[in-house]
Amino acid sequence: MEKITKKFYNTYLSLLDVDIKQLFEDVKEREWNVENFKFFTAVSVMSPLKIEGEQMEVDSCVKDKVLNTEYLPNLIEKSNDLYQAYEFARDNSLSFESFLKAHTIATANLLPQVQQGKIRTDNKLIMEQQTNQKQYEAASAAIVKKRI
Repeated sequence: MEKITKKFYNTYLSLLDVDIKQLFEDVKEREWNVENFKFFTAVSVMSPLKIEGEQMEVDSCVKDKVLNTEYLPNLIEKSNDLYQAYEFARDNSLSFESFLKAHTIATANLLPQVQQGKIRTDNKLIMEQQTNQKQYEAASAAIVKKRI
């Protein structure tokens, strides 16, 4: 696997409106336990799912994971898949095989089975369902294969 270079890191840091060093210090001082780790994992699940058009809101996902609120299975299946993939990634060393396994877990209710755990070979557009406007364009398949 190729590591991301530091080529644009200083430029990126200069564009931030926050003191990133201070934020990392704040994280170090935070009390970490299972419950607030569940909370942050649940919150982080929703951003990528919103790109895919997921209707569930962040607070519902947090209630499901942290407060064990029951929802209909079809409402939470994608967020559950991604949450489980995050837990898998947390508990396993990064390798090409574990990356593909995490992808399989994350896409269980998103992609057809033949595409789960596989490197994408086609280009993808995410369209906003109501307006049919382009919402997100994924990296081209050629770039994905090269970077992996």
